[in-house]
Amino acid sequence: RLPRFARALVRSGGADNAALADEVVRSALAQPLHSLPVPPFFGALETPVDDGYARDGKLLVSGWLAHQTLPIRKITARVSGGPVTALAHGLQRRDVGERFPGLSGGNHSQFVGLVDLLGEVVDPALLLVFAEMNDGSVRLVFARRFLSWERTPAAAGSPWCTVPYPLRSGWMLLRAVRRHGVSWWSLNRLFAAVRAPFALSRVVRAAGEGAFAESTPLSLLLSSFEDHEVRAAPPQNRARAVKADGLNLLFVLHCDFSCASALHVLALARELVRHGHACIAAVPERLDTLADHEDPPCRGILHVDTMNGVTFPNGGGPDVVHAWTTRESVRVVAGRIKQIHPDVRLVVHLEDNEKQILAATLQRSFADLARLSDALLDDLVTPDLSHPQRSARFLESADGVTVVVDTLAAAVPPGIPVALITPAADSRYFFHRPRHEATRRLVDPTGDTTILFYNGNVHASNAGEMRELYVAVLELNRTGLPTHLIRTGRSDQVDFLGAMAPEVAPFVSELGRIRRHRHLAPLMALADIFVQPGADNEFNACRLPSKLPEFFALGRPVILPRTNLGRITRHRVDAYVLEQADCAHMVEAVKTLRADRALYEALAAGALAFAARHFRWERSAGALAEFYASIMMTSAESTR
Repeated sequence: RLPRFARALVRSGGADNAALADEVVRSALAQPLHSLPVPPFFGALETPVDDGYARDGKLLVSGWLAHQTLPIRKITARVSGGPVTALAHGLQRRDVGERFPGLSGGNHSQFVGLVDLLGEVVDPALLLVFAEMNDGSVRLVFARRFLSWERTPAAAGSPWCTVPYPLRSGWMLLRAVRRHGVSWWSLNRLFAAVRAPFALSRVVRAAGEGAFAESTPLSLLLSSFEDHEVRAAPPQNRARAVKADGLNLLFVLHCDFSCASALHVLALARELVRHGHACIAAVPERLDTLADHEDPPCRGILHVDTMNGVTFPNGGGPDVVHAWTTRESVRVVAGRIKQIHPDVRLVVHLEDNEKQILAATLQRSFADLARLSDALLDDLVTPDLSHPQRSARFLESADGVTVVVDTLAAAVPPGIPVALITPAADSRYFFHRPRHEATRRLVDPTGDTTILFYNGNVHASNAGEMRELYVAVLELNRTGLPTHLIRTGRSDQVDFLGAMAPEVAPFVSELGRIRRHRHLAPLMALADIFVQPGADNEFNACRLPSKLPEFFALGRPVILPRTNLGRITRHRVDAYVLEQADCAHMVEAVKTLRADRALYEALAAGALAFAARHFRWERSAGALAEFYASIMMTSAESTR
């Protein structure tokens, strides 16, 4: 997370200020503070989120807030010990009133205003928002740490093009990091963190910047925001109706709501709820990441909160616990749920070759690991990995297993029902989008650059193939074909570039994790081609990268290896399929598509047609609902 704070040094103008560097590092190491309203308050803080937009010492703050039954008299805010500022509130917010008719004043729950900043704000700044009720009581309703951006003529230009600023700022930050005992990171990542916010992330920031347009009435600022949507779960006493034959479904995830698995679960839950089922999702940590999703279809809880049982809106416990993989953290929670609710049906979901991931992470063969005792493995297997013996016993106890790709069915013990549940793309955001030309020019000013895109982090299992992708980008530029890679994703777990990092850095924009998944869509739409590196090995054969359905849905040519999805796509019809997507073959494929416009257009149309045939969440959720029903019926018959 530290490279994000290099921006504070760049904003300081590159001055040789070691004290500022120390403060930046101390702030970065501090525990972030985020809080959402606690019932009977309901609402969402829509700006600032990760970034706050300031001009002339004032921060733009907006969102909506309502009380379950009482009117709110006044809303105020302050930043990092600065003065308290009253916000305009009571502005019209029809979407809140329509979705949550039970809230007092929901139709006029919008607040917005400019909050005074006190002198130089050291990132991350802390925003506090308070609600004052008619009886004079004051409640803290929102707390948010954010990075502040001062909108000045200098900031509106391209300061990252002035070499001394990022060089001097980067050196100061590196020295500060060293003084605080934090490991060094590559210069490539540091300078990418400095450059990127002034370039591609404008897609995400454009709404906030535009909100400062002159002569814009405060009450109309909302029309400037891309994020003008409800961001909070409905009040708890207004749960969605559940049909009499609907099931109580508990999903247990191995990660928080920011990971790809959570996207699958929430998309499936959205469709299952429409069919009358009730859904709850349990995560190990960071429950607040559920607020990053628009109108979450289910309630989120922490693993620790399931240890005394789970109660659904109808007062009952879970009918089905769907364990999302066999990893230890999930296995323990699912086992506890089975103890408390003995009649619950256990379904296990497989989305990766867990044996290969375990071996690659621990750098030992799976055969060697399988021979170790449980006691020895306990010292090696962390909660985010699958235990060789315990995961096998866990699968044997399942009433059913779902798989993301059919090759994973081989890991299921004989006699246990299996269902293929294919990932899809959210059609609300991932469709045939035109590219944002003004933003495209930031990375392709000449109009002659081929833009590639990749979303995902790097770990022990895919480090080699990701290096091949970066080498391919470097080789394309060396051979006279300007190419730029836009990269997003959570922090990498391994250093896969080594000494080549500085050489490839000018041709890569690494933007890190995009907090709201729907913001990926306009960024991805900047690309000419999507590339999935890799080969048909034990890792790739047993997974289906969640980014692939989104690649196809956006209607760009897709280059991928003949494994998992590549086994059913037709070469030069649905996609450009390579026997092995290594550097040499990816370079050849990009050059071919660049030279043959007819083939490029045919593959763009082919991608859209393939997505329409294969990637629909309503179909995947329908298959899952039928699978649940069959398991419940089989279990009922076996108890007669």
